[in-house]
Amino acid sequence: MRKVGLFVFALLIYLLAVHNTLGYAVDTVSFNRGGVVVSVEVSQSDVELSTGLMFREGLSPGSGMLFVFDSEGEYGFWMKNVSFPLDIVWLDSNLRVVDITRGVQPCSSDPCRVYLPSASVRYVLEVSAGFAADRGVGIGDFAFFEQREVVEGG
Repeated sequence: MRKVGLFVFALLIYLLAVHNTLGYAVDTVSFNRGGVVVSVEVSQSDVELSTGLMFREGLSPGSGMLFVFDSEGEYGFWMKNVSFPLDIVWLDSNLRVVDITRGVQPCSSDPCRVYLPSASVRYVLEVSAGFAADRGVGIGDFAFFEQREVVEGG
């Protein structure tokens, strides 16, 4: 049974690596204060959105995960199977920071707490805890996405 679980997990990781439903990837997210730049991995498929940073050991300095939703809404995030604390930066459709949830700790017991933004969002950036304060990212700041085209089969 454990081998089946490992196979399913490996298959999930493979699918996450090759699947891109929107046809583009965001390489970096930067903010208008202090030239803050974050190298990001994009989560946009249903599987990627639900898995997020689960089962990872941490994030490299200056990196994060960007969640892309089809439309604005109140999307809840939890820390199930995430083993390190995060800052959650909530962005609206205009790429304006509408909320920041700082120092979110890993979930230690079920049910896990669900974190919600104070306003509707379309994008969510998860970075290592302390990132927003250390880099001066605040509510009202604007984010900028640098994108590259994804070539099918390439």
